[in-house]
Amino acid sequence: MCLAIPGKLIAVEREADIIMGKVDFGGTSRRVCLDHVPEAQP
Repeated sequence: MCLAIPGKLIAVEREADIIMGKVDFGGTSRRVCLDHVPEAQP
């Protein structure tokens, strides 16, 4: 099962061939993979 949790994209980084982002989830920030949404912008 997949849950959608709203968050604010803070930064986008490219690591080798993977697009990673830093997302703020209500005060907690996590690194997430953005390969399926390459058009995402902070």
